[in-house]
Amino acid sequence: MAHVIKDALHARFVGVSVDVLGFSRGGKASSWAVSSTALHVGSKPFDHAYILMGGTLGPGSVKLVGACAEGFPAMVDRWPMWFGARAKGLPTDTSSWPYDVADYMVAGCHSTQYTFSLEWDVQWKNWIGCMHTIHRMRAAGCRVRVVQGEAPDLALRMFLGALDEDSPGS
Repeated sequence: MAHVIKDALHARFVGVSVDVLGFSRGGKASSWAVSSTALHVGSKPFDHAYILMGGTLGPGSVKLVGACAEGFPAMVDRWPMWFGARAKGLPTDTSSWPYDVADYMVAGCHSTQYTFSLEWDVQWKNWIGCMHTIHRMRAAGCRVRVVQGEAPDLALRMFLGALDEDSPGS
């Protein structure tokens, strides 16, 4: 299935190397898919992942959630359909969790070029947690690009090269 999506993206964005594209909740799912694929022995990793505003449980560590950001307990309460029935039983103090998607992303990021579209001024998307993960990925020697754009179409144009800027603090 991943290769069907990859082929569709390459057909839509000719000349642009995008293997995975995810926005918001899809950005969370894409983050998990790319990081877990890279860690499975024998899997062909993705070359380039573009994550638009994935927030907490995307590039944003669930263990580090800034003021006003949406943390895991709030997500489970607000969007229960995103999670399995056991999610409500997980510890709400996520800082004590042994690992989260950010740890997987750091461990598996060497084979994938990441581009993250973030909004530094929309705190509920967990800017602090996202930047923490990005800094960890860069420190591990991974290729990470950050673009800022509030609307998905603006962020996508930035990704395609019409606009290009690193966000404040990156």
